[in-house]
Amino acid sequence: MVENQIQIPEGWKSSTINDLCIIGRGRVISQTEIFNKVGVYPVYSSQSQNNGEMGRIDTFDFDGDYVTWTTDGAYAGTVFFRTGKFNCTNVCGTLKEKEANTLDLQFLAYLLSTEAKYHVSYVGNPKLMNGVMAKILLQLPKDKTEQTTIATILSKTDQAIAHTEALIAKYTKIKTGLMQDLLTKGIDQNGKIRSEQTHEFKDSPLGRIPKEWECDYLSSKVQVHGGYAFKSKDFQTEGVQLIRIGNLYNNQLSLNRDPIFLPKEFLKTLPQFILNKGDIILSMTGTAGKRDYGFAVQINIEEKVFLNQRVCKFLFQEAKIDKDFLLNVLHSEFYLTKLYESVTGTKQANLNSDNILEIYVPFPILDEQKRISNYLLKVDDFISKSKTELTKLQSLKIGLMQDLLTGKVRVKI
Repeated sequence: MVENQIQIPEGWKSSTINDLCIIGRGRVISQTEIFNKVGVYPVYSSQSQNNGEMGRIDTFDFDGDYVTWTTDGAYAGTVFFRTGKFNCTNVCGTLKEKEANTLDLQFLAYLLSTEAKYHVSYVGNPKLMNGVMAKILLQLPKDKTEQTTIATILSKTDQAIAHTEALIAKYTKIKTGLMQDLLTKGIDQNGKIRSEQTHEFKDSPLGRIPKEWECDYLSSKVQVHGGYAFKSKDFQTEGVQLIRIGNLYNNQLSLNRDPIFLPKEFLKTLPQFILNKGDIILSMTGTAGKRDYGFAVQINIEEKVFLNQRVCKFLFQEAKIDKDFLLNVLHSEFYLTKLYESVTGTKQANLNSDNILEIYVPFPILDEQKRISNYLLKVDDFISKSKTELTKLQSLKIGLMQDLLTGKVRVKI
């Protein structure tokens, strides 16, 4: 079936937003009004975090099902489905069905989220104003029941995504607390976290620690070896990958972030800058005042890679420290706080070996280090599996949206 020269599925129609909806906009709501009034009705604005909620007041401007979108700013064109009693600021447009019982607004939000971004103007401040929104042409089922069925399927996928995200956040927070406890109290041979009620502790530069532990500079156990300043003229699109600062992203080894390669011949001429599986490395340069450096990762691939300048590798002195234990120390808040405090500079932050190594660290005996690492590894495994599940759910949603919102796959009604 062809309508207006656009191929659309049987039982679907082409309509503009203006045909479908009453178009409105929020009002000016100052931060003072939000801060001075503690209420139950949310105020939505242009930010993307927290579902766009700025705060809550004791009055509401909208009641029922609506689609809202950000009209201007960095998040222009971001679409939300809203329901219940709420408020919107003047950087939010609003859509309400024009004819009762003909349009599922949650479905419209899903459909519009795939289309609105293409109509954002980037001349000056990014914007998608009401006049442009009104002209957006969509293809959608004529039957509201089909719209609702599609929205329900996508909503259940969103709920599964939100649940998995919440689990990741919960266990990430749990791990942070566990690290604080395990790296200051340790874990005994029975698998229990120590306390001063059950074990003897002593004073140290880091506070109270178990009596059996030592507290010393990190340099007493490891040293660091900096990378090489490879020349850009040697960069190529295949060969041996070069690990640069950007590949150590959020304490993850991200090989797909702007990959650069070097000739395989360099493996013979520069063997001291080869990284092997199990090596621990750390990024040494970032932005002053930000935590966009000091990322530590362990190489987890079999292929050999090269170490670039401003990334360092840890060198171990015999068997004085467990590698996994060291990685947990490098990720811990007590270590990172000292690391960032030691850096100077107004724009660019550069770490050196003293910044990295001259920090006090608690050292249990080697067996206990391994127990601590294994304890934390169980949480890491759960978080990793949850992240894998999240990626699958996100891919599933993309596929469902591509099929269901185009009519390529029809639902039973």
